[in-house]
Amino acid sequence: MLSIVVVIATLLFGLPESAPPSAAQQRRSCPAAEPPPVRLPQRADAALREAFEDARDHDRHVWRDTPAVHADGTVTVFVEIPQGSSEKREFDIGKNRLELNRTIPASLGGYPTGYGFIPQTIGVDGDPFDGLVVGGDAPAGELVRGHVLGIMHMTDEKGHDAKIVVTTESDPAKRRALLNAAEQRRIAGFFNRYKAEDDDEESWACVSGWGDVKGLHPHAESGRTAARPSSRCCSNARPPDEESGPLPSRR
Repeated sequence: MLSIVVVIATLLFGLPESAPPSAAQQRRSCPAAEPPPVRLPQRADAALREAFEDARDHDRHVWRDTPAVHADGTVTVFVEIPQGSSEKREFDIGKNRLELNRTIPASLGGYPTGYGFIPQTIGVDGDPFDGLVVGGDAPAGELVRGHVLGIMHMTDEKGHDAKIVVTTESDPAKRRALLNAAEQRRIAGFFNRYKAEDDDEESWACVSGWGDVKGLHPHAESGRTAARPSSRCCSNARPPDEESGPLPSRR
C-alpha cells in the first residue's frame, strides 16, 4: 500500500461540510480560514495513487524524485510560470513535462511571482502543493531551492488551495521585505482577480489571509514519505535521495 500520509496538507484549511456558496457569492466575499483536516481527504489520496501510477514509466521524474524539503529547511519549487508571464503552464505528471494550459488576459499584467509546485506533495485538493517564488526571475522548468517566507491562504471553486511562498534570497532582513504588507496586497490582488474574467462563470478564487512559517518545516518534511513507493506500485520508481541533488530542469 502507498503511504498516504501527506502531513503537509494539514497546513491547509478544513473542508467545508455544507454546500459551497455560488461563484457570484464567492466573488463578493471570501470565506475565513477553518481548522486544517486531520488526515488527507479521499480525493487527495486517490490523486496520490494516480500520480504514482502516472510516474512509474519514467526512470527520472520531476515530481516523484525531487526532494521537497532539505536538511537546512529550504524547500524545492518546480517553476511552471515565470514572474510576469501571461502564459499559464502546468506540469503534466503522466508526461513528466510542462504544457500550456491557457493565456490569461493582458489586463491582469502577468503573474506577480514565479508560480509552481512542491515535488513529492499532494494537497487536500488533490494537486501538488503550490509554491510562489518571490524576488527572482527563474524561468519555466527550473527547480528553485528557497527559504520559506510564509503561506498565502486561498480558496477556489475546487476547494482550499493555499500556497507556500519561498525566495532564494539568503539575507534574512531582505527576505522579510520581500513579503511586506504592500507585497501581500499586490500578490493577493492578482489572485483575487485572475479568474474573474474566465469564461466559466463557476470559476472563482479568493485570498483569505496569510500565515507565517512557524511549524511549517516539520509538516513539510513529513510529506516526503508520500514519495516512497511500495512493491505493489511503481516498482521501478526511484525513492527520494537527498544525496543525488535535484533533477535537471525539464521544459
